[in-house]
Amino acid sequence: MTDKILKFKIWADFGHFGMRYTTSSKATHLVPPRHTISGMVGAILGTKREEVSETFHPENCRVGIAPAKPLHFFRITLKQLLLKNRSFKGWITATNRSLIPFQMLRDPAYYIYIAHRDNTIYNSLKSLLENHECIYPPSFGMAQLLADFEFLGEYSVDTVEERNIATSTVTPADAVSVSPKEGNRIVIDKMAHWLDENRVSQQFQRVLFDANGEKLEMAIKSLPQYVDLIRLEETEEVIFLW
Repeated sequence: MTDKILKFKIWADFGHFGMRYTTSSKATHLVPPRHTISGMVGAILGTKREEVSETFHPENCRVGIAPAKPLHFFRITLKQLLLKNRSFKGWITATNRSLIPFQMLRDPAYYIYIAHRDNTIYNSLKSLLENHECIYPPSFGMAQLLADFEFLGEYSVDTVEERNIATSTVTPADAVSVSPKEGNRIVIDKMAHWLDENRVSQQFQRVLFDANGEKLEMAIKSLPQYVDLIRLEETEEVIFLW
C-alpha cells in the first residue's frame, strides 16, 4: 500500500491491554491490539477520539508490532471506586469500593511499524517522532500507564514473494504454518482487529507471536483481507502489516 514505513520503539513501566471479548475478566493481552496501537499513534498526533477509527482504518493505515524484549506479567489487586462525581470530594466520599485482581505487564516494550496513505498524516507523525514530541502522551491501556517512545527510522519496503519466512512481528495465526524451535515461547491470542466509530469491534483475528521477541520460522498459506507482508530494504526485516 506504500513504499515507505516508519519504525519506532515504545515502552512503559507497566501495561494492561484488556480483552474486549470478555465482560469482567481483568486479564491482559501480551501485546496491544491493533485498535490500541491506533489510539497510541492518535494520541501522539492529537487525533480527535471520534476520528481515530476512520483515520487508522485498515484501508487507510497499516500497522505492525513486535516485542522488543521478553514479555512478562504479574498479578496485582487494585482498588476501584464508583464515583458519583469526579471532584476531590467525590473521591473522598465514594463508598462503593471494590478490590479487583488485575494482570499487569511489567516493563513491556514493542517495536511499532506504521504506514499511512495520507501523506500529511504520515509526515506529521514522522516529524513528531523524530523530535520526540507528542500532542498527548501515549499510554499502555490505562491513562495512568504513560509510555515513552524513540524514533528508529524511515524505511523503504518491498513486497515479499517467498512463502517461507522468519519474522518476530505479530502474525495472523490462520495464515501461516509455524515450525517451532527449542526455546520459542509461542503465544496464540484472539484480538479485535479494528473498531468502528462507536468503538464496537468489527472484526476479530487469531494472532501468534514469540513472547521473547524471537523470530518464528513459518510457511505462508494465504493472507487475509487487510494484511500485507513486506520487507524493509535497509534491514531485510520481514514484517506483517495489518
